[in-house]
Amino acid sequence: MDLNDLLLELEDQILLLQRLAKDAKLDLRLKQRAEGYRKVQKAKRVVSEISSLLNELEAELNERQE
Repeated sequence: MDLNDLLLELEDQILLLQRLAKDAKLDLRLKQRAEGYRKVQKAKRVVSEISSLLNELEAELNERQE
């Protein structure tokens, strides 16, 4: 192998590493979005449960006031 062949091989390796880095970055963003989505869904469930409990308390309070 001469110097030009080595340079071409090095360029190929650099391009491959750049693609891998881009893929890794995309993968990380997708994982972060999925994690964010799970947190939002959990928060929605908690809010729904709290709302349900408040409705029960309100109904009980109304019964006691009657």
